[in-house]
Amino acid sequence: MQELKFVEKNSQGLDEVRVSDIKGIEAPYYTPEVSGPEGLQALLYAKDALEKQNPIMVPGHRWQDIRSKPRFKQVRDEIRSLVTEHPFYYYEPVELFRYTRPQNIVTYAFQGDQGRSRDFYDLLRDKEYQKAIGKLPSFFQPFVEKQMKGLLKSKGLTVPMKYQSQSSGKVHEAWRDSRADSGFTNYFERLADDAGNAPNAALIPPVPPVMKSTGKDVISRTLGFNSYMRKLARSKWNDPSCGNVTAYLHFYVDQGIFEPNNNNNDIRVKQAVKSEIENSTYAGLAITISNIENIWSKGNEKALERFITDITSLAREKHLPVIMPRSGYFGMHLTDHGVHSFSSLMNGNLTYNRRGGGIDERAKYGTLPVYGAARDVNAEQLDRVLSRNQGQVHDIAGVPNSPPTYNSSASTYKGKFGNANQFRIEFGKPRRMVHIKEAKELREGIQRGTAEPARRYLERSQHPDLS
Repeated sequence: MQELKFVEKNSQGLDEVRVSDIKGIEAPYYTPEVSGPEGLQALLYAKDALEKQNPIMVPGHRWQDIRSKPRFKQVRDEIRSLVTEHPFYYYEPVELFRYTRPQNIVTYAFQGDQGRSRDFYDLLRDKEYQKAIGKLPSFFQPFVEKQMKGLLKSKGLTVPMKYQSQSSGKVHEAWRDSRADSGFTNYFERLADDAGNAPNAALIPPVPPVMKSTGKDVISRTLGFNSYMRKLARSKWNDPSCGNVTAYLHFYVDQGIFEPNNNNNDIRVKQAVKSEIENSTYAGLAITISNIENIWSKGNEKALERFITDITSLAREKHLPVIMPRSGYFGMHLTDHGVHSFSSLMNGNLTYNRRGGGIDERAKYGTLPVYGAARDVNAEQLDRVLSRNQGQVHDIAGVPNSPPTYNSSASTYKGKFGNANQFRIEFGKPRRMVHIKEAKELREGIQRGTAEPARRYLERSQHPDLS
């Protein structure tokens, strides 16, 4: 693997990315991210909109559970074709290990197993808190423990005194817990084992957040987790019974490191990346930026652009691609600065939604992107778009340009759009493939010699920060 080039320039002036053993993926490209069964249903519905060999991102720890759900019994062959024809990024939702999302992380820790989750919550109701924590995989235990106050309150349970003082901003401190240090090996090995079942997969490990206030130890810890995953990927690559498995060097950075008083952590990350890719073999770089939208609202976008330009330059010297999970239109903008892929969840979000609590009728229909506008619209806004355009949105190959049900004269959202689940699966989430069309147009701009094609597209849009 040492001599492989994972990105090369073709005769048309485009970068071609290699993901594991899949070659010739023209960049920039959009990577859809599946987070659960509904996302997979929507992706299967929109599979004809995917480009040949278009990478797909999945939550590694839950991917086996998601694809094995009974609802997919009749489409097993379609899932196998998807896995065979497309490379997969195994990406862990890093926000679960930083922010307060107690119900999300419990579900994730138990890989969606409702029986195990039920046993866990039964123990909490019986006030057997330590027994409940002990049911979790070791790595996840300190992260759930840091969120016990929020977890108990979300279930309407009494919060005992020992959890009363918990702060929602301290979840990331669990990365220093001995259980995370000792438990990550089993967690990562499970990820690598499942990735080895796919023909072509790239592992992107979860890592602690680098914030402006954190010290060198966080970067050292990040490199340690990456190094262990890299070794696991290499063992799978060399195993003839496994598929082609590679690993990406992953950094999870907070938007705060692009502020003036950042403890020089932006420089430290760049130095760490340079040293690591010079001395170790990776198949690419993944940069996840939390709260990326705040960078523009605070006026720090130039610092981000310089950072990304430096990172992509370092990667290019080693023939490595750079992808930006959870970046949306901001990641698209940064393709002008060398990023090869931008992504979002199928619902358009850049993080998992917090579980628990109610949801209003309009929100049940989610949002969908409008081509050319570079913004998402909700059901109320979509109604206005459809009423102006004979009940249709912009034509995108492979996905419908109108909802399965639409009655402009109805007075309720259900009356206008029908069943919310059907709407999301057959229209709202499949329309996320508009980003594939947008990425293709960026490539066409590069081929024509257009300077900064992403900026040119976005400056004509209605995006609140990038237009």
